[in-house]
Formats: sequence, structure tokens, C-alpha cells
Amino acid sequence: MKQNFQFREGEVTVYCGENARINTKISLLQAIRSIHEGSGNVLYVNTVFTTRKLYGLAREVSGKVEHANLHYRQVNMGDLQKYFGEFQELVEKENIKTIVINAWEFSNRSYTYKEKALFQLKHYADALGLSVLVYSQASWTYQTGEIARGGLGKLAVIADEIINIDREEFELEQPKNEILSKRKINELSYARSESGISSGGELILPGKEELVEEFSDGELMEV
Repeated sequence: MKQNFQFREGEVTVYCGENARINTKISLLQAIRSIHEGSGNVLYVNTVFTTRKLYGLAREVSGKVEHANLHYRQVNMGDLQKYFGEFQELVEKENIKTIVINAWEFSNRSYTYKEKALFQLKHYADALGLSVLVYSQASWTYQTGEIARGGLGKLAVIADEIINIDREEFELEQPKNEILSKRKINELSYARSESGISSGGELILPGKEELVEEFSDGELMEV
């Protein structure tokens, strides 16, 4: 992983980015890659987008939604702290090692809710040894241990590290969607015929020189 995606296990790490959509895509990639690199099972908490929108962003990032050892949980916007009891059960049941929260600014509707959530996040890291990754919008640089007025607030105090996201670095790191694999070709009935693939990656069928098939997000599209 690049520097943007590194974190210390068992600590609270805050990632600051330019907007909720970009932050969500980066946090999804962070969750997937941490699993692949052996950091353990991940609980991904969605606080801002609908489930459908979240899954769409997941497909943009990795080409699919489901990943082994990645558990999604949808919460009502502003009500994050109400779900910590449910999260606790899931952490124990699924042996969760990392919790990712995709949009801190939409997580808690009031000061009281935010205070409760902060104590719970600190409990996850200190008492349970979980890695807590929190993504938030930010327009300037914050320092750990210092209350960020009008921004991260006390989250900056409990954070062990605050990282500014490099969007260009993230875009370079994204895996490209698979266009056409041998397995997919074999699964198509006409792949067993005398069809072939041109040098440009186009599918050529016997007697159909003008037919071109393209793949988008793993789905066959006729053009």
C-alpha cells in the first residue's frame, strides 16, 4: 500500500479528504486491501449513502461488491452511536479486527451523540485492540491531540494519526476493471464455436465481422 493506506493496528486513524464520494471510494479500497494484506476481518460502516449507492461505488473501486471477510453495516444518518451494541456483537462473532467509518461528518446528529461515539471508538482501540479508521471531509491540516474547532472537533484529540488523502495517488492505485477473462469466454455458449478475439480485444463471430461485444463491470453489453 501507499502511504495514504497505511495505518497502525490497534489505533484510531483519521483520513481527511475533499468530499464524501471520494472518501467513500478510498475507504472501500482501504478495507479491501487491509484484508488482502492480512490485517484481519473488517466491519465497514456506511453513514451517508444508500446501500445501493454504496454498492455502486464498491463496484467502481474493485469490480464487485462482496469480498471475503468484509462485513457491511448501514446506519441511519446521524445515529451512529445507536448501533455500537450491534457492532460489539458482530466484532465478537466475526472476529473483526478493523472498523472503517466512511463519513464522520454525517455520523452523529448532535453533540451528545458525538461525545458517546468518541468514547466508543476509543474503547474499541484501547480496550479491544481494534484498528479504527475514520474518514472525514477536511479543508485544512489538523494536528493530533488538539481540538479542531469547526471541523474534526475532539476526534482530532483521540486520533493517533491524521492523514491527508492524496486523491491522485489513490486513482493511480485503483485496480482496473477486468474486461474479458478466459473464464468468462468459456462460460458463453458461442465461445465454444469458431469465434475469436481480434488484436483490439473485440469478439469476432463467424460471418459477423461487424459484431462487437463489450464488458462493463463484469456484465455483457451489446453495442
